[in-house]
Amino acid sequence: MNNLPISLVNDYVAHKQHLLPASRSRDMVKVVRDIVALHATSAAGPYLSLWARVPGFRQQTLQDALYERRELVRVLCMRTTLHVVPSDELPLGLPRGCHTFTRRMPDVGGRLSSGMPRTC
Repeated sequence: MNNLPISLVNDYVAHKQHLLPASRSRDMVKVVRDIVALHATSAAGPYLSLWARVPGFRQQTLQDALYERRELVRVLCMRTTLHVVPSDELPLGLPRGCHTFTRRMPDVGGRLSSGMPRTC
């Protein structure tokens, strides 16, 4: 069995995570979608993560996507772990430990799946 060089594996992962200069993207929602979700243990985490991946990223860019355009949703889960996911993918990957937050979360512009209970 042939083993891949660790440098090749590292380059592949960095590319898929939009961390290489050639793989960075100005489309913030695409970046979040490509890496499945932003994961953080502090409020600054999603901002720092996007700053590393999106050229010219500004704090207001994420705030607009969360609160104005509602393209992204913040989900607080167990152990106060913060996840930022595309709003249309929220029903697909909502962990069971997110119950408390989702009960308080408003409907995201009617984009939650009709098959998903509002009080999950």
